[in-house]
Amino acid sequence: MKGALAALLLLPLTLTGTTLAAPIDVLEISSARTVWRGTLGDAEILRYEFHHSVYQVMVSEELWRDQGGLRVLRARSSDIRAVEYFRWDGRIRLVDDLYVQDAPADAFPELTIRVTTEGAQRFVAPRWSLGLRQVFGEGVVHVRPAVVPLLTTVLP
Repeated sequence: MKGALAALLLLPLTLTGTTLAAPIDVLEISSARTVWRGTLGDAEILRYEFHHSVYQVMVSEELWRDQGGLRVLRARSSDIRAVEYFRWDGRIRLVDDLYVQDAPADAFPELTIRVTTEGAQRFVAPRWSLGLRQVFGEGVVHVRPAVVPLLTTVLP
């Protein structure tokens, strides 16, 4: 009887431990001093938004996880020059008052971004949003998809 009672009492702890060890898909953004993680599944679109330093307009890049890396799907902006700046092949089209161009089908294991005062840079995902300068200050951040145990992170 004592063995059955002990097993019954240990069951919630075992289930909790198993749950906390379960792997989850995240986007990891890191600098020399800080690591931040937010959930990002394979089918979820991530937007990287920033203020274009040359044309002084906002630009939005849509990204997604692709075979362990990140792939830029397209860029959008109210100024066609900010989209042309990418120098991608293909047609630029007007959709809902924004110029849009699809990106080449290249995936990258990591993106490196210089966070600046003027950039107003942020990531927006289905369950979270993150202002880069507010969290990391000015400097370089590295952005990569990762799979980590739930226990190792506090996620939005």
